[in-house]
Amino acid sequence: GFLPAVVALPADWSRPRPALVAAHGAGDGARWQCEMWRHHLAARGFVLCPAGVPFGKDPEAGAFFRNHHELEREVLAALEALREAYGDALAPGPLVYTGYSQGATMGALMLVNHGDVFDRLVLVEGGYGEWNVSIAKRYGASGGQRVLFACGIRTCDTKARRSADALRRAGLDARVEYAEGAGHTYGGAVAEKVLMALDWVLEDDPRNQQVMVTDVGF
Repeated sequence: GFLPAVVALPADWSRPRPALVAAHGAGDGARWQCEMWRHHLAARGFVLCPAGVPFGKDPEAGAFFRNHHELEREVLAALEALREAYGDALAPGPLVYTGYSQGATMGALMLVNHGDVFDRLVLVEGGYGEWNVSIAKRYGASGGQRVLFACGIRTCDTKARRSADALRRAGLDARVEYAEGAGHTYGGAVAEKVLMALDWVLEDDPRNQQVMVTDVGF
């Protein structure tokens, strides 16, 4: 029942490239997320964007995810399709998952048992209240390694710091970036914070050594 996913392709196919999955917020859209992340990563990897369910007949009205179970099925199905379509061009191993708002909140709920698939998370303005030590240990046991929280509102920052503490107590790496006054957005100052921390997200993964970030532009 969901729309076809969107994929932004790397500019260079001379060697296998890593991938990032970007889930949008309610009212947002897959195309916008793919355009933004392709720009941020300078087209040096695949960006796979699940599309959700449309709000109405107008595609510009945006889409949403009904619940985290459906998001889980959609993301895994889209990833399988990506691997079937691009085969050896896609570097093997875990991916980065990034979500904004609803995509982050529902992503945090459904990724706990999929650390082997997504070992690094970037949760922007969402997913900051879903963690405790027990849940963090489950994510770590499944293969999860590190989580970046990016916030533009104070509530997000406050709760994200508690969640980051729970993740660290469970033995995982966690970081919070707060763009005070930026608001509920993935652009502007929030995007700048994400880009400044992206090297930390990708750290210790040799597949991502060539994935350099570029200027914000959004």
